[in-house]
Amino acid sequence: MKFSLLAKTEFEKDFQASVARVQKRLGAYVRSPTVKNVHDIRTALRRLQSLSLVLPKRSRKQLSKYLKLSKKVFKSSTEIRDSDIILERLANYPALERSKIIESLKGKRKKLVSHSSKYARKLRKKTLEFELRGLKDAKLQKRYGKLVDQLNSRIQTLLPIVKDDPKKVDELHFLRKVCKELRYLSELSKDKEQIERLQKWQKHLGDIHDSHVVIAYLSKKAKSFEVAKILRDLKRSRDEQFEEFVSMLDRPQATPAVEKQPTRQV
Repeated sequence: MKFSLLAKTEFEKDFQASVARVQKRLGAYVRSPTVKNVHDIRTALRRLQSLSLVLPKRSRKQLSKYLKLSKKVFKSSTEIRDSDIILERLANYPALERSKIIESLKGKRKKLVSHSSKYARKLRKKTLEFELRGLKDAKLQKRYGKLVDQLNSRIQTLLPIVKDDPKKVDELHFLRKVCKELRYLSELSKDKEQIERLQKWQKHLGDIHDSHVVIAYLSKKAKSFEVAKILRDLKRSRDEQFEEFVSMLDRPQATPAVEKQPTRQV
C-alpha cells in the first residue's frame, strides 16, 4: 500500500483546520450541550490530540497548556457521552421511560455538563500558537511514519487477544482507540482505502463499546424483572455485534495493515 509523503505545508494546514474545528465546536458545546454537540467536540478534540503527536517535541511543549486543558474537556465529557449512550439505548424499552433509572441519569448528566462546561469555556479563550520553523519535511515524515508503525503494531498485538472473547472489554476499547488514532493520521496521507477500512472497524467496535457501557451501568442497578430482561437482550445484542466484527476480520484484506513509511529525500 503506497502512501503520500507528508509535507510540512500540508500538515500545518491540516493542523490549523483541526484547531479551528475545535474552537467552533467548543462554542456549540458551551451554548448547547446536546447529544450531537457532545459527540462532535469529543471527536474534534481526539483528532487534534492525534495530530499533535506528529509535532516535534519543541512544538508540543509550546502547546502543552492548550493540550492539557483540551484533555480535561475530553475527560470531563466522557461520562456525559456515556449517559447519552445509555439514555439512547434505554429509549428502546418503553417500560423504563419514567423509571428512577432514567430520571437519575438525566439529573446526573446536568451536573456533569455544568462541570465540563467550565473547562470548555476556558479552552475556548485560549490562544493556540505554534511554529514549525526549522522543521524539515524529512523529519516530519520520519516521526509520522514512526507513529503509524507503532499504531499498526498495537493493532496486530491486540487482534489475537480480542478475537476469541467478547468480554475482553478493556482490550476491545483500547483497540477502538488505536484505530481512531490511526485513522486520523491516515487522513493526513489521504489514503481513502485505509480510512474507509478503519471507519468500518470503528463502527463495529463502537457498537460493541456502547453495549458494554449500558450493560455495565444496568448491572449495578437493582435487578428487577424488567432490568434483568433488558440485560439479557443487551448481552445477546453485544454477542451478535462481536460475531459480526470477527466475521469482518476473517474477510480478505480486512485488517488495516500499513507499510513502513518512506522517508522524504532532501
